[in-house]
Amino acid sequence: MKSYEKLGIAAMIPGMQHMIDLMQQELDRMREMLVDNPVEDKKIERDKKIRGAKMSNHMKKYWAKMTPEQRSKEFARRMAIRKKKVA
Repeated sequence: MKSYEKLGIAAMIPGMQHMIDLMQQELDRMREMLVDNPVEDKKIERDKKIRGAKMSNHMKKYWAKMTPEQRSKEFARRMAIRKKKVA
């Protein structure tokens, strides 16, 4: 490595350290936000349970009967409903 390359790298170190400090502060702030709101934690746990639930045989058969186009339309319909409820 040439001396001018070393000088360039050495010049970047203070700025990079400053950015690391800022990012660490932001990360700490985000973690505090998560800890301060236990209601949201319960909602996240509930959502994980719902997503982790196994499909019943009835639902498996329901999806298996559909063509890929029908499944795609059904997913789009469900996403539209979900967006309306969230908004």
